[in-house]
Formats: sequence, C-alpha cells, structure tokens
Amino acid sequence: MTETTPTVLDPYAQARQATSAILTSLITEANEAARVVKSAANQKAVVADLIETADDPKVAEFRDFMDKASAAILKAEQEIELYVKENLMPKGDENDVEAATNTYKEKRAAIKGFTETMKVLDPNGEALKDLPELMSLGRGGNAGQTGVKRPRVNEIHIKPATASATEYAEVKATQKKDDGTVKEVVSFSVLAQKLKGAPWNMTLTARDILEHAEGVAGPAENWGDRDGEPFSFVISPENGEHVEVKVTP
Repeated sequence: MTETTPTVLDPYAQARQATSAILTSLITEANEAARVVKSAANQKAVVADLIETADDPKVAEFRDFMDKASAAILKAEQEIELYVKENLMPKGDENDVEAATNTYKEKRAAIKGFTETMKVLDPNGEALKDLPELMSLGRGGNAGQTGVKRPRVNEIHIKPATASATEYAEVKATQKKDDGTVKEVVSFSVLAQKLKGAPWNMTLTARDILEHAEGVAGPAENWGDRDGEPFSFVISPENGEHVEVKVTP
C-alpha cells in the first residue's frame, strides 16, 4: 500500500495575494504622484537657471535690477550702521578693542594646537576636563566697528533642495565704490535678496539666514576655526521652493 503525503493548505495564501495586489496598486499611484512632483521641481529649477543665464533682454534687465537692488540695500545697511556708531553708540577706545581681539585670536589658535597635542598625550581626555573654559568673543569678534553681527564669508552657493538638483549657483553682488571701482560682495544680505525672487519667493532677513547657519555650524565668531571648510543647511519655507545653502567661511 502506497502512503500519500497529506496536502497542507496555506491559510494565508489568498490574503497575501490580495494584500500584494493592494500594495502594487498603491505603489503605482504613489509613483505617479511622485513623478508629478519631480516634474514640477525640475521645471522650477530650469526656470531659475534661465533667469540666471538667459540672454533675453527682459530677463537681463531683471538681473541688472536685482544686482543694483542688492548693492543699494548693502550700501544702506553700511550707512545706517555708520550713523548709529557715530551718533548713538558710546565712544570707546577702538584701538584697545582691536588689539585685544587680535590677541584673543592668536591665543585661540595656539590653544587649538596644544589641545590636539593633549588629546594624543591623554586619550581619555581627563586632563582636558580640568582646564578652564575658553570664553567666546560673542558678537564682538566679528562685529567690526559698528557692533552689528556680520560674519565674513568667502563664498555662498545655492541649489534646490531636491535629489535631482546637483549643480550649485554662486550668490554674489557687485558694488560700485566711491572711487568708481567695482567690487564683488558676498553676504547673507545679498543672499536674502536673491531668495526673494523666483523660484524661492522667500521673505528672509540676513539675520534669519544667519540663525539657520549657526544652527548647523555653531556661533559665527568661531567659523574661522573651520579653516575654510564649507558647511550646508536647508531653508524650508511654508511656501516656495526649499533651498540648500552652502557657505564657505
């Protein structure tokens, strides 16, 4: 007599098949929605690129307007800061402050070097715990003569904060000096003006952008310790295109 192996029924087979069909349908619909979103994002990136590069007279006129507006705003900021300094700020000995600032920066650089040496001598870091805490200059370190926090940056680049966007656009403006020469200006004020236009449509101040930057890179007065190493952050407004900003101190 031949023995037969009993057939074991899979109680979940039909449920798996039905669930798989539902998932396939949902994924297909989600992918279609994603394609619409990506297409819109790509279109905005193309529009932004054309605004920067097109030879069309109206577009070129707009670029010229934005450059002049950025330069005018920067000049107005510098003038009001100078006015406040000369008319509203208490008088002090700027030479003493400048000398103290230079001394602090020299000592800080030496401290950084000896700290790295101590990490080699004491891998557990116990000796470093006993050292006094190094004070920060706060706003004074990068305030300049006006007392307004204005961190110096060498380069600012931006791009849409999307996976498909890989190329950065440099952000800078030109400013005509009193002697007729023209210099390039790179600042968060210039960036704020840039982001007011399409496709970003953001209403930000230089201080708003600085807060985003310090949230990633720490206090601006310490950016000099980065030795020119760039850092990036994303600004995500309620309306408008999200933007990735790369700053080189």
